[in-house]
Amino acid sequence: MEKTINTLKKSLNVKTDLELSKILDVKPNTISGWKKRNSMDYEKIIHKSIELGIDLNCLFNQNSLADVNIGNHEIPIISSNLIYQYTCGQLTSLSELPSVKLPPPYNKGTILFQIESKKLESNSNHNTFAICKQIDLSEITNEDQYIIISKKTGFFLTYIKPSEDPNVFILVHENKPTFSKNTTISADDIDEIWKIKGTLNIL
Repeated sequence: MEKTINTLKKSLNVKTDLELSKILDVKPNTISGWKKRNSMDYEKIIHKSIELGIDLNCLFNQNSLADVNIGNHEIPIISSNLIYQYTCGQLTSLSELPSVKLPPPYNKGTILFQIESKKLESNSNHNTFAICKQIDLSEITNEDQYIIISKKTGFFLTYIKPSEDPNVFILVHENKPTFSKNTTISADDIDEIWKIKGTLNIL
């Protein structure tokens, strides 16, 4: 994580935490706090980097994204503060989003969603991205986690089980209903479904 801060300083041609804090519009002790906790506000870093024209691959790939090498495919990143806009269809072009390059087998059908780690079946931290591949409803299995995008009902990270009605699905978290009552969703209300293929932790 500290390597990412140093890379950011180099990209911005500054040397001190104080200079960097002014550019990021945070208190000077915020950056020292990031170093102590080995964690930082990645949403702020990503969006400030985009604003200032800093290449996210140069900033993260060599230092902080575990097991990532520069590959051939630009993979869009949906940070947590953009999930609502994405779900509502307010993001008109994925090409306008920040992205990273991932090696094969990740391809154009892949996207990264920033997710709270407690919702994922992994030993991850709070700076976790779900690596997702878009699939058809016919490809759903009981064993995998999915992200459902529904303009009508919202954003769901869930397991999925069939119901008696083949056009209705039951949303389940850790083999329990997502909410106190069984949550169901009609196939007609599902705009996109993404299978979680893995996670990417920013260290």
